[in-house]
Amino acid sequence: MDTPSSSARVCVERPFYDLHAEAYDLIINDSVKPWCDAVDAQLAHASSILDAGCGTGRHAAEMIARGHRVELADAAPRLLAQAAARCPSARTQMIDLCMLPASDYDAVMCRGVLNDMISDGERAAAIAALARSLRPGGKLFLDVREAGASRERADGKPRTRAGFTSRTTWDNGLLRVRETYAMGGDVTEYHFTMRPWTVESLTGLLRDNGLRDVAVGGGAGRRTPDRLFVVAS
Repeated sequence: MDTPSSSARVCVERPFYDLHAEAYDLIINDSVKPWCDAVDAQLAHASSILDAGCGTGRHAAEMIARGHRVELADAAPRLLAQAAARCPSARTQMIDLCMLPASDYDAVMCRGVLNDMISDGERAAAIAALARSLRPGGKLFLDVREAGASRERADGKPRTRAGFTSRTTWDNGLLRVRETYAMGGDVTEYHFTMRPWTVESLTGLLRDNGLRDVAVGGGAGRRTPDRLFVVAS
């Protein structure tokens, strides 16, 4: 891709990732243990891992504590800075996920980022980039929103946590999200779009990129039923 993906654009615009990045861990505070347990169980030895879309590095830090070598990648400068401080031994790269170079990691972790890829072209570019980051036989671990359950949850009702309120509606296969941030005496609004995944579309793209062994299950450690945990190799 020659232009930034919609995910990369959101990373530098969304207050959640930039203006109010310091509140990220207050709002996204699911335990990292279930996800890391699920990933660790699939890795036979201390592995080299790319955390693609690492956020503030909570999952990376847990995997490092378990003996793995983790590198950090994100398009959000302030989140990446927090991740680097949390994981001082990890190499970092600020990069659009769709533009990841070819590499040879034993595993790649990617949580949530793929939901911000709106067009078919972006989705194909993102999956291709993740696949080419793996060594032959390496494993890709994904957390994505599932379309059917996401549609059911997109009821337009406000959901509030730590000064952050989101309202999500469904629009012909897309999630329209309106966020309000009431933090530090300021009120900020941000509107953006996500596109959840069907199992069939995700599995098809993974297999198109040489990842033939694909296992799909419910989200690991997620509070809501609209997430999938995907392992592909």
